[in-house]
Amino acid sequence: MLGTKNSSMRSRLNTCSKDSQVSWKPKLILLLAWVYLLALLTITYFMWSRFNGHWLLTLFLFSPRWAVALPLAILLPATLWFRPRLAWFYAVHCAVIVFAVLGFELRGFQKLDDAAMKTPVHVLTCNIGGGTLDEEALVALVRERKINIVLLQECLPRTAKSFYAKLQWNYKHQHSLAIGSSMELSDHQMVNRPLRRHARPPVALDCQVRLPDGEEARFVSVHLPTFRPALRKMQEFDFINGPKAMQKQGQAYRSIVQRLRDHLATIEIPTVLAGDFNVPIESTYYQDYWASMTNAYSEKGLGLGYTKFTRLHGIRIDHVLVDECWQVLSTQVGPHLGGDHRPVITKLVKISSVEK
Repeated sequence: MLGTKNSSMRSRLNTCSKDSQVSWKPKLILLLAWVYLLALLTITYFMWSRFNGHWLLTLFLFSPRWAVALPLAILLPATLWFRPRLAWFYAVHCAVIVFAVLGFELRGFQKLDDAAMKTPVHVLTCNIGGGTLDEEALVALVRERKINIVLLQECLPRTAKSFYAKLQWNYKHQHSLAIGSSMELSDHQMVNRPLRRHARPPVALDCQVRLPDGEEARFVSVHLPTFRPALRKMQEFDFINGPKAMQKQGQAYRSIVQRLRDHLATIEIPTVLAGDFNVPIESTYYQDYWASMTNAYSEKGLGLGYTKFTRLHGIRIDHVLVDECWQVLSTQVGPHLGGDHRPVITKLVKISSVEK
C-alpha cells in the first residue's frame, strides 16, 4: 500500500511539473504580444512627433518600414501553437502596422459632394529623372486620364520640347522643371536655391494658368533637395559622419523650403504645388512647412501611395498640395513609366476665388 501511495504521489508531482513547464509559455506569449503592441504604438508616436527630426528617426522614415512586421513571423505561429485563442489580438497589431506605420489611406472611398458637378482640373506630376522615360506611355496616360496640366521634375529641355509637342500644349521650362497645359499659360517665375558653387539649381517653377472658368490660378512644379547622400552614409554604417551629414542636410533643406514658403506668401490667387518633395508626410521637415495645405493623396487616396521604389521598399515622397480654394475629388499613383518615380494624378475642382 505504501509503495502504491508513493508511486501515485510521484506521478502527481511529475504531472504538476510538466503542467508548470507548459503553463508559462502561454503567459510569455501574452506578455510578448503586449510588449510588441506597445513598441508599435511607441514607434507611431515618435514617427509623428517633432522628435523625428533626429537623425535616427529620419533614418527610420526612409527605411523599409515593413520590417516592423517581422516579429509577427515568430509570434503568430507560437501563439497558434500555445495559445490559439489569442491569435485574434494580432489584428490590432496589423492595423497599427498597415495604417499608422505604413500609412495606408482609405479616404478614396469617400463620396463626393456637389463640387463634383463643377468643371474639374486634372493634374499629373512626375519626377522623370532616373532610368529611361517611356515618353509614349506618358503621352498615352495623359490622354487616357484626360489630364490638362502636367508638372515635371528632372526634365531635360529636349524631353520637355518633344513631350509637350506631341500633346500640342503650351509649356514653360526652366533648368530641370517644366509645366505644360492645354490651358493658357502666362507669367512664370523661378524659385532658386541659395548660391552654391556659382550655380543656382531650381527649387520650383511657378506658372499662372487660366482655368476653364476663365479665372487664374498658380501651379508650382517643385523639386526639393534629397537626403540620399546622408542616408547613404548611414547605410554604410558610418555612425560618425552619417548623423552629422543628416543634421547638415536637414538644415539646408529647411533654408531652401523657407525660400519657397516666402515666395508662396506673395501669391494671392488659388495655388497648387506638385512635385518631388523628397520627404514623407510624417517627417517634421514636411509637417513644419506644409501641414497647413491639403495633401491630395491624404485627402482622397486609396492605398500606400508609394511614388519611389528601391530594391527593398517604396516610399511616398511625391505630393500634390492645394490651398483652401480647392477641393480634391480623387488622387491615384500612376503606373511605372521607366524612371524611379511614379506619377501622382489628381482631380481637383476650384471652390473659391477669395484672395488669401
